[in-house]
Amino acid sequence: HLQAMYVALAGRYFYAPWGSADDCHPVACAMMEATELQLRLMQGWRVQDEELLFCLHRCSPRSKFGPDEILLTTACLKVVIGREAPSDIVMPAQHMSKSHAVLTASVGGRGRPRNSASRRRLHLTDTSSNGVWLNGAQVAKEKGPVRLSSGDRVCFLPPSLGEQAAELEYEVVAYAPGGEQAQPVDSADAEGFVGGGG
Repeated sequence: HLQAMYVALAGRYFYAPWGSADDCHPVACAMMEATELQLRLMQGWRVQDEELLFCLHRCSPRSKFGPDEILLTTACLKVVIGREAPSDIVMPAQHMSKSHAVLTASVGGRGRPRNSASRRRLHLTDTSSNGVWLNGAQVAKEKGPVRLSSGDRVCFLPPSLGEQAAELEYEVVAYAPGGEQAQPVDSADAEGFVGGGG
């Protein structure tokens, strides 16, 4: 059934056994918009068995190179972004490195309630040759992972490239337990980096 649902969401149709032999109908999915579910399934999201932690939404309405969203969940704590496979998110744009950046989420943090949004952390590591920009400033690669907060803007290409760079700019959205968007956490509340896996 899951395979049939996936094929249907990929642009095909379910066979309707109650009709004629040629009777097929478009699929309606009650979980969420079909295009959103398809994107999440393609990225490996198990839909019901995991929780959304962070989402990077593309700022530009259209892009030839980048997906609409980059998701980090409790079952997908690490996402590699690069120009080609085996990166998890492929952005085949000029000036992108084969392995350009790594996003790592964590849900650790001593002394905080388990349902606290402030336990959740997202870090970005620049592994590129040409750089990554955070809120308009180039990330200092030599300093290691940098923490991202809700509302931050990450650009994977030099701003000097203009429209091409704008197509690969993303805004960070953090999610609280239960799926609601979390309020921004003061950067002074940051704890040490807790590496994720997955």
